[in-house]
Amino acid sequence: MESITLRFALPADAGALLGIYAPYIETSVTFETEAPTLQEFQRRIQGTVGMFPYLVAQQGADIVGYGYAGRYGQRAAYRWNAELSLYLRQDMRGHGLGKQLYAALIELVRMQGFRHAYAVVVLPNPASEHLQAAFGFEQVAVLRNAGYKCAAWRDVAHYRKQLNPLDSPPPEIIPIPQLDQRAVNRVLAME
Repeated sequence: MESITLRFALPADAGALLGIYAPYIETSVTFETEAPTLQEFQRRIQGTVGMFPYLVAQQGADIVGYGYAGRYGQRAAYRWNAELSLYLRQDMRGHGLGKQLYAALIELVRMQGFRHAYAVVVLPNPASEHLQAAFGFEQVAVLRNAGYKCAAWRDVAHYRKQLNPLDSPPPEIIPIPQLDQRAVNRVLAME
């Protein structure tokens, strides 16, 4: 198997990323019921990259997975928390790619100064539940029957991992483009 490289996503990647995401629409993994348009997906990427990491996993010329961080909660007091999301091309599941992407995302948001990383998982999702446990996330809440998808009511679990000390007051988060580039490159190279 050809090696995987990680890099930051570009709006031009939207088509490939949407191709990875679209099959999940037919599952309970996401609560979206229709695939976003290409323009909407580009907008999502552009709305993320100024503050949060949005990573692409590439094998040769092929994009095979992606993961990103985003806001967890909309109010100002939540700004020290990041929510992580991860999607893999179907044939790449079960090969360790998820762990590779997740490790890089977690380290980048830790470097930015986020205090907690959260993951929101529609249940059941054994692969994601295992991933959270492997990285030391604790399940902090389960919202019973939170959404109706794929002909059933679905529970949603919230997982949390503390990344940095809970200083009071905490320093502001460093936007991803302002991190030390050498340190970021080491994370992306998985050194």
